[in-house]
Amino acid sequence: MDAPLLFLQLSALIQAVFTFFAAIDAVWFHFHKHKLHVWSETRKEHLLHTANACLFPFTLLFLYVFPSGGLALWAGIFFTVVTFAIEFIDVGHEKTSRVGFGGLSALEGVMHFGMGVGRAAAFALLIASKPLEAYSLQAPWLLSTPFPEWVAWQGRAMFAASLPMAALHVFFCLPRPRPHLSGLPEVSSVR
Repeated sequence: MDAPLLFLQLSALIQAVFTFFAAIDAVWFHFHKHKLHVWSETRKEHLLHTANACLFPFTLLFLYVFPSGGLALWAGIFFTVVTFAIEFIDVGHEKTSRVGFGGLSALEGVMHFGMGVGRAAAFALLIASKPLEAYSLQAPWLLSTPFPEWVAWQGRAMFAASLPMAALHVFFCLPRPRPHLSGLPEVSSVR
């Protein structure tokens, strides 16, 4: 197996693991346990998560659904870099937004760290898997070398799963009254 193919397959595997843990993080910690979309103190954090959830399908589309080149590859790179920027802002904001919960729990912190490392590794490996000519703006959007079938299938599955997750994030952004954590002692003590 040549190095670019190995890098692509490792990238796809790491991306799948990241996607699995990101879904658990969103559904369990953000929506269920802490209900970040409900509280006024965590509204900005939820908006940042929503931006990332809405960018994620485009990242998957341009980097994992089909073997992209040219402008399509650069679009995938752009969406990924914007996602990293939003994640940096989110990490900086979590200290203040999670005060009502006693801060970020150790488990969620470890998950966030692992997901960040995983996403960065998957991205680096994917970038390393592309032939140099794929980065030319004149390169075709669809490269002639297809993905291995399992990589293509996995890319389509992750893309399909990311759409309802983005829609759910957006739904939770709809205007509604947002209570303050400080007024609810049973919630502010949740860890």
